[in-house]
Amino acid sequence: MTAKRSKRLTFPTPSHPLHSLLTDSLPAGHPFQLSPRLLPPFLFPNKSGAASPNTPLGLPPPLPKVRNVVVCGFKSYKEKTIIKDIDPGFNIIVGLNGSGKSNLFAAIEFALTLEYRHLRPQARSALLYQGHGNKINDPAFVEITFDNTDKKLPVNADTVVFRRMIAAKKDKFYCNGKEISNAKQFLDVAGFMNPYFIVRQGKVQELAVGTDAFRLKLLEDVTGSTSYEQKLEDYRKSVDDGDAKKTEMEKCLTDLKDRQDSLANEATELKQYLKWDSKRRSIEQILNQREMASAQTALKSCEAEREKVSEQVEPIQKEWQELKKDEQTVTQNLANVASKYERVQAKREIVDSEVLSLVSEKERLKNLREEFLSQSKNLSKKQVNAQLKKLQSVLSEMELELAEAKNELELAKSNELNVEQRVISKDSKLRILESRLGGEFLDSKEIVVLISNIKKDIEKNSKKLDSMKKTLATLENSKKTVTRNLEGIQEEHNNIRIELAKLQKASTHPDAELFKAEKARREMWKTLNEVEQKMSNEKGVRLALMEHLQRKVGREAINGWEGVHLAIEELRKNGEDEIVEGYYGLVIENIECEDSFDLAVETAGGIKLFNHVVKNRKVGMRILKEFNRLKLRGAPTFIPIDDIQVPVITYPPDHRDHRPLMNDINCSPGLEKLVSFIFGPILLCRELSDATSLAKIHKITCVTTAGDKVFRTGPISGGYMELGLGKLELQRAKAKSDQSLESLSHRKFNAESQLEKLEKHIAEAGSASVNRESKKCVLMAKKDDSACKLKRFEVELKSIEVSFTNTQKETERLSREIYELTCRKTNYEAELERQSQSTPSQSDRKMVSNLRNKLKKLTKEKKEIFSKRMNIEKVITSLTLKIQQQHTLVEEERFKELELHSSQEHGQRLSDINEMIDSITDQINKKISESNNIAESIPQLAAKRSKLKAQLDNLDDKEKKIMKSRNQVERRLDKLCTEALGLNQKLQEITEAGTKFATVPGDSNKFQNESSKVLYEKLKKINKYIGGVSGVNQKAAEQYQELVEQYAAFKENLEQLCTARDEMDQLVADLEEKRADAILKNFRVLQQQFKEIFSQIVPKGIAELILYGKNFHVDSETLDSDKIRKLLGRGVAEGLKINVNFINNRLPEMCNIIQLSGGQKSVVALCLILAIQKIDPVPFYLFDEVDQALDPQYRAEVTKVIHGLSSEFNLQFICTTFRREFLSDADKFYGVSMTNKCSTVRPVDIHEAVTFVEHSSQPE
Repeated sequence: MTAKRSKRLTFPTPSHPLHSLLTDSLPAGHPFQLSPRLLPPFLFPNKSGAASPNTPLGLPPPLPKVRNVVVCGFKSYKEKTIIKDIDPGFNIIVGLNGSGKSNLFAAIEFALTLEYRHLRPQARSALLYQGHGNKINDPAFVEITFDNTDKKLPVNADTVVFRRMIAAKKDKFYCNGKEISNAKQFLDVAGFMNPYFIVRQGKVQELAVGTDAFRLKLLEDVTGSTSYEQKLEDYRKSVDDGDAKKTEMEKCLTDLKDRQDSLANEATELKQYLKWDSKRRSIEQILNQREMASAQTALKSCEAEREKVSEQVEPIQKEWQELKKDEQTVTQNLANVASKYERVQAKREIVDSEVLSLVSEKERLKNLREEFLSQSKNLSKKQVNAQLKKLQSVLSEMELELAEAKNELELAKSNELNVEQRVISKDSKLRILESRLGGEFLDSKEIVVLISNIKKDIEKNSKKLDSMKKTLATLENSKKTVTRNLEGIQEEHNNIRIELAKLQKASTHPDAELFKAEKARREMWKTLNEVEQKMSNEKGVRLALMEHLQRKVGREAINGWEGVHLAIEELRKNGEDEIVEGYYGLVIENIECEDSFDLAVETAGGIKLFNHVVKNRKVGMRILKEFNRLKLRGAPTFIPIDDIQVPVITYPPDHRDHRPLMNDINCSPGLEKLVSFIFGPILLCRELSDATSLAKIHKITCVTTAGDKVFRTGPISGGYMELGLGKLELQRAKAKSDQSLESLSHRKFNAESQLEKLEKHIAEAGSASVNRESKKCVLMAKKDDSACKLKRFEVELKSIEVSFTNTQKETERLSREIYELTCRKTNYEAELERQSQSTPSQSDRKMVSNLRNKLKKLTKEKKEIFSKRMNIEKVITSLTLKIQQQHTLVEEERFKELELHSSQEHGQRLSDINEMIDSITDQINKKISESNNIAESIPQLAAKRSKLKAQLDNLDDKEKKIMKSRNQVERRLDKLCTEALGLNQKLQEITEAGTKFATVPGDSNKFQNESSKVLYEKLKKINKYIGGVSGVNQKAAEQYQELVEQYAAFKENLEQLCTARDEMDQLVADLEEKRADAILKNFRVLQQQFKEIFSQIVPKGIAELILYGKNFHVDSETLDSDKIRKLLGRGVAEGLKINVNFINNRLPEMCNIIQLSGGQKSVVALCLILAIQKIDPVPFYLFDEVDQALDPQYRAEVTKVIHGLSSEFNLQFICTTFRREFLSDADKFYGVSMTNKCSTVRPVDIHEAVTFVEHSSQPE
């Protein structure tokens, strides 16, 4: 709770005009004369004797401002927190809930009031920091630093530091480091005893829901009239005390007699003093008149010069505005040219890259064409068939020749074997006969041994021969197996080659289709880029239109418009079709009219044009619920069609100069009630004069085609001077832009769909091509593998053949050896039979000679046969190789024959490739031509851009010159205004000084002809004389007469006391009258200030304060009669009623505050609090979330009013808020945050303050 101000009654001083009213009829020594200073101070002027210009009832001027605040150990402020350099104007404190803002206000309230004097120990302990961590060692205190440069406080220092330290039982107060005992006196002097200089949370709500009697009590507290009742009781009690003081009054009679003699001498001195005082006042009046005339002349001269200089401002301002328009035009053109230049550059780069891509594609197709041409040249069907037949014929001849050679080889081998056997037989027989002829005879035993050995060798070689024959059989089988495998691999290899040829054939047409698809895709990309560029431009136009609408309508309405659309889209996604179909859009979207009626429709519709039309209240509530759920910005207003009640309007007779406005408005089907509701009560007139007369006669609101509006109550709002596009025109442009955007969106969707299909087709074709290539790779791998296998089997076959040949030769060798051994055995056996002959016979010698001859012939024959066999083997080997080669050539020709089947498709493929090359060539030529055209336009755009930059520089130079001359004129005007202000102030001071010359002595005319210099000299001498006799009792004569009268009165004993009682009754009546005057005057001031502040916060509204009692009520139209004064003096007032109207300023439609909503009540209560501050201002105010319950549209206006109070009355405000609107007019910002349950305060800029407020306003 805030401290209540103590109202002390103070008796006026003897120099005050009320002194005689209260004391003239009292006997000397009356207790009231002995107890001065018993009337409230608000009834009397300040110390200078003149009312303060800034306060309605002569309150003291504003006192010192708070500069710094230091909080240590108080509630959530653990550490020493210093708030430096508090702005003397409007300060804002922001922070999250629970961060310590209210604790900071409680700390300031703790220091500047005596609210916390009487606390229990537990409550006092709650003021200290109770958080976690180490306890603070320093004592808890709150310190306030005041700016005392004007010496408002009775302390000889520029700054005064007031500290309140929290102690266990009784707090201590310090001023500039020195402890003070009377803190209440210091706070009284500082001006902090107003009960409403701190408005804590809930104070506005308490006042909003308070009764009329509560508000009346508030008025009496502010005016100090509540102290009258107690003092009047004291006065009545003083009458009873008069009897007790009778003895004291008799003693006073003796004192009065002695005083009469001294007063006689003082009266003589006073006469002389009054003579000199009369001269002084005469001279001062003449000098004052002369100074006033001089000041008035100087003021007229200054005003004349100021008017002359002011005439120079308008042409300069007009020239500057025209220059700004030109500059804006040039800037816009420059931006357009620069944007166009960048687009052209980008387009040229794109075209060049496309040309390079097309050239690369063209080269690839040319290479492909050359490849196909080379293949087609090598393929001729007739040649292939002839070549194949020729090869097959040669192959047959070679095979026949090989067969004949093999037969000859077999015959040669057989002949060679026979000859060799015969040679062996003859040679063995010859050696035996030669040994005999030579006398070399073998012993029979040796022959037997030789025969036995030969038999063993024959047996051994026979076994080897059998083994070799088996080996030959095995090799023969292996050769057959390898030959079969080789034939299989050869067939597989040929099949792979055939599949590869078929795959090459299948890839011809897909490549052409893929090329066409890629070409179509490039075209579709180009179309899509063009559509997106148009959409981007159209979105820019729409954004500009929305910005124009936002400036004309307001951010809240536009944000609400966009937010409702988002909510509708969300509802459509959720399947709530009934709600979506029940939303019809804005009013302005559902009406149409001719362009010439735009201004009339905008003026008539006003903000209702941007209300949202719904089918019924259910639809509106559901949309609003979804809007709030999505936490969208804005403040949408809904008009349910089903709830509209169309009023019955009586129009004047039809005339060509006027007709109902709704007749010229077309609307969507089913919304006729809406048009009748908004535009039905409005008449469209051709001229303003017709509208004025019709509105007065027929009591109907009228508008003109020029945008003027005449209300039926009389006031005119018109002069539609807003430049630029109107709301309806902007809406049409926006609708057109939306339609264009929708069309472009459809085009983009279709292009994207086609592009997606092309991409899919290309992807599928690419995938098929990849599959073909993959399959081709697999086949190539199989081909290579089969070739490797083929080569391996050929090598293996060749190896087997070599082994077979070698084994066969070894077999033949063993056969010869066996045959030779058999012959030798036979010869030895024959030799053994002839052992009986001792000497060789003549027949033996002849046989030897025959054998030798036969042996020579056989040897020669053997050589010939061997030579023939070797030649035949060479021929066979050669023929075998040739046959293998011929087989390979035959397979190649067969493969070529297979490829000839696809020769007809080669022509079609070459035709497709040529068509692709021609198409790409045309595209390249077009792109090159387009690039050349772009290259030609680039220098032109660059030159145009340079020219526009030069124009802009020239305009800047002109603007600098105009601004220089404008600044000179404005400085001159400021100087003249300052001079005029000084002269006005001087004239006011002279006028105020002249008010004390209400009565001027009659001898003042004799000083008129004297110069001012002479008069100043005389005045100086007179003041010097009067100063020397300053001890003169100026009331001597009056006091002497009073003493005489009092002396006679005191002798009349009880009769005089009864007379004094009657006089006391009169005094009570006078006090009641003064009490009534105080209440009534302050009520009138409060009534006026409340009305003005309410009109500032609610421009379209009106407010009224009514003071009422049982038999009276006082409103703005009630005159201040004597009856009302008497009733107020008696204290019969019952309450202070408040009537307001938020919609319009028509008094008959006002309602009481209890009929208002919570937000409206808060506005009214806040207006009353602000009005009270204007009655009894103090230099420093704390407002804790006073905007908490206000609606958004009133917060900005409340901020302006607070800022106006701060600047107009030089008052200091510190406010906390959670609303962004309160930040706009503030001078300084502080942010409160809490870390580890410890609050801190730091200065922040407006951006940080906005961030604090936005975070605070979000729900947790």
